[in-house]
Amino acid sequence: MTAAGNDFVLIDMLKNPSLDFASNLIKNLCDRRFGIGADGVLVISESERSDYLLQYFNSDGSSGSLCANGSRASALYYYESVGKVKPDVHFEFNGDIYLAQILEENSIKLKLKKPHHSKLNFKIMCGGQLVNASFINTGSPQVLINIKDMFVNENPNKGKYTSLDEVPVYELGRELRYAKEFRPEGTNVNFIETLGDSIKIRSYERGVEEETFACGTGIVAAALVSAVNDNFQPPIKLYSKAGNEFKVDFVIDNQSIKELFLQGTAKNVYTGVYPINL
Repeated sequence: MTAAGNDFVLIDMLKNPSLDFASNLIKNLCDRRFGIGADGVLVISESERSDYLLQYFNSDGSSGSLCANGSRASALYYYESVGKVKPDVHFEFNGDIYLAQILEENSIKLKLKKPHHSKLNFKIMCGGQLVNASFINTGSPQVLINIKDMFVNENPNKGKYTSLDEVPVYELGRELRYAKEFRPEGTNVNFIETLGDSIKIRSYERGVEEETFACGTGIVAAALVSAVNDNFQPPIKLYSKAGNEFKVDFVIDNQSIKELFLQGTAKNVYTGVYPINL
């Protein structure tokens, strides 16, 4: 499945009740040369509290924190596989219940929990220069840097970046992902460019250890930080590396964020059989 370029292998345990997750199975499935290829693996199984239980694994085999795009993809799969009439899908993840709504043209709207552990506008070393950054946990930890605060190749004489396309996201993202400020868990790293009433974003994801084509929780974090720093008003439009449009909507009440939603597309690319014993 793909959610605006963020791609996943989804395994339905209801159809594979005897499957045993060997330690290297996730890595093999996600290998883009010798496996299927994906940013991560989604596993759905029975839940006594909701429509299904969701688990998420990063492509390196580690158990992942909330993946908003993966969650939206899993909701679409469940909706289509069981032939639900109502557009609401509820799933359980890490003990919490989430709501996803299936809209027209494979657009899925996910309701997220209130973000926590935020720290706005602090200085951090990135690419040999001190830059302004913000941190917020939107289900996964996210650090955000606006490219207007960065000089090209740490050289003031070359000026600041004029386009997000110029930013070496892999190199700088990997540096910050392992920065001492975010140890021991590490963080996802997002670079944003504000353009009128919309935002472009590119993301480096821990666990994948690469730039991905979209990071849902990073997109939500970018919208919230931009609302504070650049006075963006919800709903906010954002565009990922793949060029897909996302919408982040929320309500601020007494300086607290409530009713937080991420909306974007997802689709089932194909269904097949993987020979795990070979």
